[in-house]
Amino acid sequence: MFKSGVKGTYILYMEHLNIIKSGIVDAAYNDFWGDINDIGQLPSPKAILVLSLEYASGSEEEIVLKKILGACKLQESDYDIIQLSETGKLLWSKIQALSQATTVLLIGVHPQQLGISALFGLHSLNHYSNCTFIPILWLPLLEQQQELKKQLWQNTLKPYFVEAKP
Repeated sequence: MFKSGVKGTYILYMEHLNIIKSGIVDAAYNDFWGDINDIGQLPSPKAILVLSLEYASGSEEEIVLKKILGACKLQESDYDIIQLSETGKLLWSKIQALSQATTVLLIGVHPQQLGISALFGLHSLNHYSNCTFIPILWLPLLEQQQELKKQLWQNTLKPYFVEAKP
């Protein structure tokens, strides 16, 4: 709160602020300090990491994801996939230390779920922490918007994965 001081100057008076109870250090962030082994499988050191919302084996989401990765000329040996629940959290620095990824596809996963306080452009290349992040709509939503899917392919995935390869 600002209060008027002498000759029109303003003095900042700090009200008692309890930082522990503020939204900045909320208990919801405790999940980031958990053990990375909780994700079940540790990624192997591959350059491409796919962080996706959970999907069932053999589901339509998995089929669409495999089609997208195949169109990008990627083999299963080229990438790791980690699935997160809609409310799941996993600290990016821990993932990065284990995976050594340089490219990360965020399929329906928001950067905040990784403890990243940055705004990423959807369906575009975002450079952060020595990696290229490509946030993509959750696949059922993407499938409903064919024009958006086409733009994702033509403007981002094809130039990055197909045309950029020697």
